[in-house]
Amino acid sequence: MNEAKLQLLLDRAEISDIVTRYAMGMDLQDWKLFRSCLSDEVEADYSEATGQPAATLKANDFVAFIQGTLSTEKLRTQTLSTNNAITIEGDRATCVSYYVAQHYLPKDSGSGEAFKTVISYHLSGVW
Repeated sequence: MNEAKLQLLLDRAEISDIVTRYAMGMDLQDWKLFRSCLSDEVEADYSEATGQPAATLKANDFVAFIQGTLSTEKLRTQTLSTNNAITIEGDRATCVSYYVAQHYLPKDSGSGEAFKTVISYHLSGVW
């Protein structure tokens, strides 16, 4: 295998690891881990969920938004990342990933309700 192909495989594996750590950071509510997956600015479009238009945010503000959303006491989540379609062209990379997140609020702290969120992430950046 030549060096270029090997580097492509290593880059794809690193991108896949970032996508996995992103989900784990949310599930573990490990905001340092979650922040480590982001560049300094994030383009976020949660308009279907929040009614707010897409926006470019500082990464720390985006982390605070997600943290505020998931910080309900005793809320437990399990996020699965699937179908990571990674494209690398030169020093730019994109990844489209589908996330399915299970959310559960135990009865002792809430309703005992379970619900699922399905979302796609379109990630891009300089690699």
